[in-house]
Amino acid sequence: MSKERLEEFKDYIDYLDDSLDMQDNGRFVDALHSLYEDGWLDWVYKYAKKQAKRVQELENTIKAHDHSKNLNAMVAGENVNLKIENQRYKQALEFYADKQNYREMVDQSGVETLIEEDNGRIARRALKGESE
Repeated sequence: MSKERLEEFKDYIDYLDDSLDMQDNGRFVDALHSLYEDGWLDWVYKYAKKQAKRVQELENTIKAHDHSKNLNAMVAGENVNLKIENQRYKQALEFYADKQNYREMVDQSGVETLIEEDNGRIARRALKGESE
């Protein structure tokens, strides 16, 4: 369906319009008959049908794009949550990995390491989603 073909059809329509303006019903009917005989009306019908299908495809593409944007936003939000969670776990692991926390210290209750004193509190808080 070329642009030239559409321009040619527009010329036919202009001719029909001119016929009506001149109130030349015979010329108008002859032009319509010519359009029908030459297959123009069938061509316009097929062209309109093809364009309607194309519009539907584009609308579906837009819907898919919007759905994809929504999914991306959800994933981005989840990604932020996972980063925060990973930071909590990292802090807890750093505490338990620090050799200084295994050195003995003396308090009123006796000799304990920071790890013994903590008794897993940092790990439990990290797993619950709480920060220090």
